[in-house]
Amino acid sequence: HNLGIIITTTTRKLILRAKNAMQMYDIIYNISEAQKLCPYTQLHRFMSFAPVRPGSKVNFFTDGQDYFSRMHDALIEAKNEVYITGWWVSPELYLKRPVIEGIKNEDTRLDRVLGQIAKNGVKIYILVYKDCLLYTSPSPRDS
Repeated sequence: HNLGIIITTTTRKLILRAKNAMQMYDIIYNISEAQKLCPYTQLHRFMSFAPVRPGSKVNFFTDGQDYFSRMHDALIEAKNEVYITGWWVSPELYLKRPVIEGIKNEDTRLDRVLGQIAKNGVKIYILVYKDCLLYTSPSPRDS
């Protein structure tokens, strides 16, 4: 007998072989039961694949002004480490708005805030993704 099932994803191909029909039935039954129990195989709020996780510390923002202001405050509060990851990181970004001509909130620029907290002993790690030329300016001075 040549019994088995092939499970294919975008990155993997899994071949499960069975010695007999009963073992094949067990494989299919157990996969079906696991699928029913897995929260990622069902639709959730806003048609998402991911379930809501109670107790998570999450903030929802509707615009950049609120987000960057909170980011500024969180950076200032940092005690040990800061991790920043992105396709494009601009050191001249003003974290507090509005930026008004003549009153530029210079001390809220990302580079100035990071410099200040680094002087206070906070370790800063920045990872800029390499393959970003399709999405951003090709100039190295912009990252």
